[in-house]
Amino acid sequence: MDFAGTAARQRYEARVGETRLPAVSVVIPCRNEAGFIEPVLDALRAQDASPDEIVVVDNHSTDNSIDVVERYAVSHPELNVRLLRCSDEGAAAAMNVGIRAATGEIIIRLDGHSRPHADYVRRCVERLRDPNAGVVGGVWRIVPGAPTLRARAIALAVGSRLGSGGAPYRHGEDERAPRDADTVPFGAFTREHWKALNGYDPELLVVEDGDFNYRTRQAGRRVILDPAIKTEYFPRRRFRTLARQYLRYGWWKMVLLRKHPGAVRIRQNIPFGFVTALLGLAFASAVSAAAKIMLLALLTLYGGVLLTAALTTARRARDLRLWLPIAVAYAVIQCSWGLGGLLHVVSLGQCPRWRVTPALPRT
Repeated sequence: MDFAGTAARQRYEARVGETRLPAVSVVIPCRNEAGFIEPVLDALRAQDASPDEIVVVDNHSTDNSIDVVERYAVSHPELNVRLLRCSDEGAAAAMNVGIRAATGEIIIRLDGHSRPHADYVRRCVERLRDPNAGVVGGVWRIVPGAPTLRARAIALAVGSRLGSGGAPYRHGEDERAPRDADTVPFGAFTREHWKALNGYDPELLVVEDGDFNYRTRQAGRRVILDPAIKTEYFPRRRFRTLARQYLRYGWWKMVLLRKHPGAVRIRQNIPFGFVTALLGLAFASAVSAAAKIMLLALLTLYGGVLLTAALTTARRARDLRLWLPIAVAYAVIQCSWGLGGLLHVVSLGQCPRWRVTPALPRT
C-alpha cells in the first residue's frame, strides 16, 4: 500500500498493530460528477493511509466527468486511478463492475458528492478489524454545494431531522461512540463479504446501500456507524434536482419495502401517508365540504410546522434570509418523497420507466 510519507506509515502500523496491511480499493460510481469528482480524488490523495487503487466507474455520464477523471489519472499516476464504464444503469451495477475489477481485499465505497477526511481510509480499515463487522461507515457533515442562499438552505434542510427522517449518520454531532445502525452512507467492507451477499442488487437503481446493509444484518453481521469516520457531503444545489432525487428515493423505497418489509422504518413512510391524504382530500373536496375543511386544516397545520421548523433552523444558522428557502426545501424533500412512493403504488411499479430515463446533471 502506498502511504503519504514514512511518518504516516509508522502511525498507521502502530495503530493497526500488524505488519501485513490489507490492500484497499476505493470504488466510486460516477454519473455526471464533473463538478465534484476532482475534489474527491484530491481528498483521497491527501489520505494519511493511501488506498492501493481508486476505481471510478462511469455510469452513462453526459457531462465531461470522463475527461476530468482521465486527466487526473495522467497528472497523478502515484494515486493509481482506474476508469471503467458500466453499461447497466444504477450505482449498484456500477459498484459490482468496480468491485469485480478491483484488486483490494477491502472495498471502500465513496460518492462523487462526497469528500472524505484525511483519516477516512485508515479509520475504515481499523473499524473493519472487528470480527463481526460486515459494513462500516461514518457520519456526514453536510456542506452547501454552491455559495448561494438556495444551496445553503437545501444543505441545512437535508441535514436537519425534519429533512433527514432522523438518519443518525446525518447528525454526527449527536454520536459519541461506534454503534450498530440500520444503514451507513457509502460503506466499507471486505471483498469476501460482498461475495457472500452476491454483491449489490443491480435491479435497484436507488436505495442499493439500504438493501446491502439490510442483507448484511440478516446474515448476522454488524453494520457499524463510527462517528470518527467523517465525510463532507454536498447535496443538490437546486430545488428542481432536489425534487427529482427525492422522488426517486420515495419510488424506490417502495421497491425495497416489497423486497424487505423489515428494512423500511415507519418514520420513512410518513411523507407517503401525508401526500396520499393530501391528494385524497383534494379530490374529495370537489364534492364534500367536510373534505375541503379537512384539507385546509391539514395544509394550515403542515405549513405552520414547516415555517416554525425552518425559522428555528435559520436562527440556528444566524441568517433569517434562509427562513423561507429552508421551508421550501423541507416541502420539496417530503412531498417529492411521498409523491414518488404514491406514484409507485398507483402505477404498480410501472411508471416511470426509470431504466430509460436519460442522465441529467446532478446539481
